[in-house]
Order: sequence, then C-alpha cells, then structure tokens
Amino acid sequence: MSTKTITVGDKQYDVISSSKGWVKFMDDKGSVRSIRSKAVKPAKAAKPNGSHKPKAVKKAKAAAGVRTIGETEFDLSKYERVTTVSGNVSFDNGDKAAKALRGMSLEQVYREVARAVKDDLEAATIDEAQAILQKKYGKLNPGMQRMNLGNRYRAALRS
Repeated sequence: MSTKTITVGDKQYDVISSSKGWVKFMDDKGSVRSIRSKAVKPAKAAKPNGSHKPKAVKKAKAAAGVRTIGETEFDLSKYERVTTVSGNVSFDNGDKAAKALRGMSLEQVYREVARAVKDDLEAATIDEAQAILQKKYGKLNPGMQRMNLGNRYRAALRS
C-alpha cells in the first residue's frame, strides 16, 4: 500500500491507487472503494515531533506577560491579573471601573451598574434600572454580560 492519505468526509483513509481522475482506497469495513479525485482532500500532514515549544520557553513568555492562544501571542503585560469570584484567573486594565467591580458576583455588578446609570435609563428606582439592564443583557453569556455592564459603568464614571 501507498503511504498517501486522503480525507473523505471527516475520516482519513490510505490510498491504494489513483488513475484517470479516480482514487481507490480501503474503507473501514475492508472494502476497496473508488471516488473521484475532485471529491477528496489530501490529509493534513502531522506536525513533526519537536515542533512544539519547550516548557522553558513557555514559562519565560508567561512570566513576561505573553500568553499564546492557538498560534497567536498576546501581550498581557499592560493588564492586571485578578481572581474572579469563582476562583478563575482574569485580566483587567486596572482603571477605576475595573477596580470597583473586582470581586463582585454578576448580581452585584448589575446592582452597582444600575445605581450608576439609573438616571440615564430614566428609571425611578435602582431595582427598576436593574430590571432594565437584566432585560437588555440577560440573553448574553455571563462573561459578555459582565463586559457590557463594565463598559456601561465605565462610561457612567466618565460623565
């Protein structure tokens, strides 16, 4: 058999032969199948061993404030590392709004932001302002809610 590999759908198969626009391969059941060359993709080549970064390099970059997500490096040195209410690590810019909202649960953030933007929302009470904010942002995931509330709070502090 050849060492050539193709991808059909989401599975990979070894190629037996290819000729005149057709590719022969063996399926999972051991049957030889033929498919048009245009219908297959070459399998992605595996990364060679040693292509990953050594642990020492990763640790040095992490200490310098560089974090790698996928193949992209992000410089987090201008952000402050904080622990959230749930115990996870997060980063914020350390401004007045970020410091004020640190350590608060999502419900507490809603309450604080409602207090700050009550007049902008033309709400009679803080509870009414909080209900308006929850209606607007409640459909988002908790991180997006907190981010949007933080932005609203930051804008309210500026005005």
